[in-house]
Amino acid sequence: MSLHYRPHDGYLGDVIPFYWQGEWHLFYLKAAPERFQGVPITWEHISSRDLVHWLEWPTALPAGAPGEPDADGAWTGSVVEREGAFHIFYTGYSKRRDPMPQTICHATSSDLAHWRKDAANPILLPDERWYSPGDWRDPFVYWNEGEGCYWMLICSRALSGLYNQRGALALATSPDLERWQVQPPLWQPDLFYSAECPDMFRLGSRYYLVYSTYSPRFATSYRFAESPRGPWLSPSSDNRLDDRLFYAAKTVSNGERRFAFGWVATLTGDRDGGEPQWAGHLGLPREVVAQEDGSLAFRCPPEVLALAGEPEPQSLHLYAGDWSSHNGGYRGERRDGLAYAAIADVGEPVVFEAEVTLAPGTACAGIGLSEHLLRLEARSGRAVLDSWPRAELRLDLPYGKPVRCRLFAADGIIEAFVDDRLVLSVRAHAEWPLEAILFAEEGAATFRDVSVRRLGAEAMS
Repeated sequence: MSLHYRPHDGYLGDVIPFYWQGEWHLFYLKAAPERFQGVPITWEHISSRDLVHWLEWPTALPAGAPGEPDADGAWTGSVVEREGAFHIFYTGYSKRRDPMPQTICHATSSDLAHWRKDAANPILLPDERWYSPGDWRDPFVYWNEGEGCYWMLICSRALSGLYNQRGALALATSPDLERWQVQPPLWQPDLFYSAECPDMFRLGSRYYLVYSTYSPRFATSYRFAESPRGPWLSPSSDNRLDDRLFYAAKTVSNGERRFAFGWVATLTGDRDGGEPQWAGHLGLPREVVAQEDGSLAFRCPPEVLALAGEPEPQSLHLYAGDWSSHNGGYRGERRDGLAYAAIADVGEPVVFEAEVTLAPGTACAGIGLSEHLLRLEARSGRAVLDSWPRAELRLDLPYGKPVRCRLFAADGIIEAFVDDRLVLSVRAHAEWPLEAILFAEEGAATFRDVSVRRLGAEAMS
């Protein structure tokens, strides 16, 4: 097993997280190696007690038999426990059920390992008073304490509006997980084609809604509200959990900490510049922390950092610009171009980190692994992880403030954790080893606590 889990006989898609009695359970959609070429999607299951070592369980939900509502695949949903019984609510997909190929189905278990599909499937169909019959998927179920009933959020589409912007979150309610009543939309923002894989939770005094936008610009985003009824507002900072390649993220809590899990897409031909594909590897977990202004911060869990060994010896190899030692670290400067230096050649898996401080007026500075540069662009107010495709998020970068940067590289993936606030993910198909780079553009920057640490063999078991 690698640091970024992937089934040996396919690819990992939408993750459905669930926590129970000290164990993090991740159900996920598995795509066969040939991806959609007549092989239906199934629900698979892994678990962990430490967020880094994953145990494989038996298949949770296979595709149904011909004529059943999930004959062509069991798609995304959610897991909930009630009175000692576990319930999966999921999307049944059947091409033969046109014009309603997507329906809500149900399965139960007493041990999280063996699941029985409900004989009454499908249990919920779109109400055509409010919703288009063609999109009805990704049910998310949770107990709404304030209203004293279960809520089910469903990815759907409204009947009117700009065609590519009719995405809506349908709402259904139930007192007991058995009797469901479809309601008018909970949220219909008229902003995107659909809001996939919804997730709702309370953190601090606010409610948060996480969703993934099926649109020309795929992304997992979030909004916050003072009530689960909304209105759902976007923070002043970037409201995405990552950029294009990290998708369909959902969260789970053990009552004390909350984590987001999603997948990092593969690229066609396993090459830089390839098109993103559906499914790939499990991304590293991101700890979710609420901020005073309503925004969310995403941090690298200590459990992941603990996999790194001792820092390796380093020496500075100069390529361009003026470099000097500075307070136990390094300072690079070049007013009319790029200053860069390398401290080591590194292979996978590795974590490369540094505290980067931009001098006033500096255009950009950061760290990188050869051409894969994490760019702190102060002038444009964004963090960028260069690759093809690149990843970028808005980020306020005041001059003179240290920014902690970490690059995790493993399994052909680089994930950048920036300032305990955001994460960026890209694929890295260049041949290793790569150079660990420090750089500054059109200005100067200092680099402290610079280290390269190998990720130990235990991470690969």
